[in-house]
Amino acid sequence: MGQGRGVGRAVAGGVGAALVITVVAVVYVLASGVLDGDRATLPDEVVIALACEGEDGGIVTPLVAVVTVADGSVRSYDPLTEVTIPGTTYNELRDAYAFGGGPAVAAAIARLGDGTHPAYVILDADVWAQWVDAAGGLEFESPRPVDVFTGERLLSFPAGRQVLEGVETCEYLKGAAYLTDSQRERVAERFTEALASAVAELEPQTAGVTTDLSPEALESLRRILR
Repeated sequence: MGQGRGVGRAVAGGVGAALVITVVAVVYVLASGVLDGDRATLPDEVVIALACEGEDGGIVTPLVAVVTVADGSVRSYDPLTEVTIPGTTYNELRDAYAFGGGPAVAAAIARLGDGTHPAYVILDADVWAQWVDAAGGLEFESPRPVDVFTGERLLSFPAGRQVLEGVETCEYLKGAAYLTDSQRERVAERFTEALASAVAELEPQTAGVTTDLSPEALESLRRILR
């Protein structure tokens, strides 16, 4: 009889432990909002990028990052990274957008990796600026003074803490091209964090957001980035 009670207690303890594990898992899923189904609707990687006017008046992507869907990590790419852009003499990642939009950016990332094409989400300058302004500006540390001529006036951004308005961010990124590699990396880290937050918060049907993801897949990506 004593042995039976021992087995009963062991089974009950095991059930209790299983319940605890299940509850913890459910609480985690509810807290994160991420389900396996979210990841199942997405490719392995998604490019997120910001499209702004460049120094010569064309549209470039001074901010490019890739989301790894499996773990939700986001890694930025240096927009000055050399990559072949078919049919042109341009050879920097930031220039790909002008030769095919989001698909061209995704293709450039594929050429820099294993050849697998990621999906893409591109924010234009207007929707990005609206998001930055709604967030109270973008705060970061400028590693050194940056001067940018807009074609009409000279903008000067001093070194140190900055809180930029939306329209100022694209202007600053023009000048960021002249920072050192390590300085650009530090700036890109903060801007990429903001870009990921913008993608997570903007509604799927927002004007100014270009993507090859379905509304359902985009909503899954938003949950992963939150």
